[in-house]
Amino acid sequence: MWLYKDTEYKEINNEALYGFIYKITYKSGKWYIGKKNFYHIISLPMLNNFKKRKNHINFTYSIGSGKRIYKEIIKKETNWINYNGSSKSNISEPVVKKEILEFALSKRNLTYLETKYLFLNNALEDEYSINENILGKFYKNNLI
Repeated sequence: MWLYKDTEYKEINNEALYGFIYKITYKSGKWYIGKKNFYHIISLPMLNNFKKRKNHINFTYSIGSGKRIYKEIIKKETNWINYNGSSKSNISEPVVKKEILEFALSKRNLTYLETKYLFLNNALEDEYSINENILGKFYKNNLI
């Protein structure tokens, strides 16, 4: 269950939202901040007679072996409701709280907000943080 401002959040209320910044807290007090998309844009083989799937965006094609290969681009919801974080640390303890810190409207905005929250919460300096780096440039064990 995700909490947003102390309210349970179970569905996407706004199609314009791209994703969210989250904080997961574990029983020991350790925590992790990350980002999660609401949707993936995927390419699938086209259905017969150009029939459109649910959440259809566009048809496209590529040329392979001298013939056109048609694909359909669709927007598919991720499994964000059951998501438990992307930390590489081996945390086997139970999750106490999953909270949404802020929503993002674009991929760039999502990356900016994640970076902002990691720095604001001193993710690389706090002993309870299990975040190991920020943007793959700033590492917990290599700050000095």
